Amino acid sequence: MVNSDIHETTLEALRRLPDSDLDGLSDEAAYWYGYQNQIRRDLLNCNLEGFLRGTRIEGTMAPRNAPRFDHEFTVLREQPDWFSRWRPATREVPVGNPVPHIYDKGTSPNVIHQAYQLLQFELTTERQIEDLQFIFEFGGGYGCLCRIAHELGFQGRYIIYDLPVLSLLQRYYLGTVGLGAVELVSELPLLEVLLEQIPRESLFIAIWSLCEVDMPLRMEIERLVAGFRMFLLAYHRSMLDIDNIAYFDGFARRYDHDWTKWRVEHLRAHYYLIGR
Repeated sequence: MVNSDIHETTLEALRRLPDSDLDGLSDEAAYWYGYQNQIRRDLLNCNLEGFLRGTRIEGTMAPRNAPRFDHEFTVLREQPDWFSRWRPATREVPVGNPVPHIYDKGTSPNVIHQAYQLLQFELTTERQIEDLQFIFEFGGGYGCLCRIAHELGFQGRYIIYDLPVLSLLQRYYLGTVGLGAVELVSELPLLEVLLEQIPRESLFIAIWSLCEVDMPLRMEIERLVAGFRMFLLAYHRSMLDIDNIAYFDGFARRYDHDWTKWRVEHLRAHYYLIGR
């Protein structure tokens, strides 16, 4: 059951949030701020409690069952701690009315997809999410990966930076599931203040997010995360006119970490880059 106060507060905040002016923005920025305008209208015009069934959110943040994601479910189930750890962490919650997974009605395609990202980090670094002190996620969707990290036992500080409308959606989702202490930010000056002190056991996550923003914002985020110890990055080959393969190869060269890069076999032209 969704808390009525969170529901009404979110709707009122969405009503007050103005549409973004796209004039003068880079192509990448215009794309995402235009997307924000569309998401805001969708959330106001449909049932907020069923936001995961909205066309735009479903298309970008909550994929339905698809053969290309079957591999992820199989890999998770093959883990020796599937029943003791990953299965409990991937139980779905009713918030947003998610689509059930075709092979496991107790979870959803997106929960499995997000858990798979965290599994790749753990297998590559030999570190578990619950051992970390600090996670900064750039572009957090509706908050699903954040919830799974906490289900896996993470108890540290968690910050998500995103567009204002998505920060509101994250506040609605995470607040409803009892994670109201997660810090949700949509202003760079505030983010800079929050990242002034970074603990040693820190992780920067940007899965299919940093690869979709313009170069000025990428460079600003790079500057802010220079002190992070670990990185979980995923990206596709290009975004409009930006060559993401060249960009992330350069990203790895700019930081003195042990990097592992590979192509995601079940997703065409997509890559992981994990640093430790």
